[in-house]
Amino acid sequence: MIVVAVVALAACGSGTATSSKGNAPATSKANAQTSSSMTGGHDPAADICSGELSQALQALAQQPLAGTPKLTRTSDGGQCRYALASGGSLTMTVWASPDNQSAHQHYSALAPAGGKAADVGDEATQSADGSIVMRKSANVVKIDTGAVTLTDREGIAVSLAATLAGCW
Repeated sequence: MIVVAVVALAACGSGTATSSKGNAPATSKANAQTSSSMTGGHDPAADICSGELSQALQALAQQPLAGTPKLTRTSDGGQCRYALASGGSLTMTVWASPDNQSAHQHYSALAPAGGKAADVGDEATQSADGSIVMRKSANVVKIDTGAVTLTDREGIAVSLAATLAGCW
């Protein structure tokens, strides 16, 4: 229960993750303005690679990260890979859509066939390996736990998705 409380208190998008283009801050003013206009003020790409989300993952995994996660921006979102000290990694990919209907279509294309519904965001589906695809408003995020070497991959993915859903 304590770990869940730590994750629930995490803030969004104000962390210290770095950009894939070097050691510059993970958000640029131009990218943040473009993404923010689609998401009501948040930069979803920065949210998935925030220092706060890094701290939440470390608390959930009960171990430190192996290095600083780096944000790779795409034209419609971004990707952040978190390497765990004990081995394995977790990757988050976000797509910022112009509206909820477009996001729903993107979510439907990504949701794993035969996955189970997860009670987080506006709609979410979890696969057998614990990975989750979630839509919240106009954002779709995939939290890929397939390379995580921990036993509670499902719980980690749902907790991180819930944290992001609280941001958006």
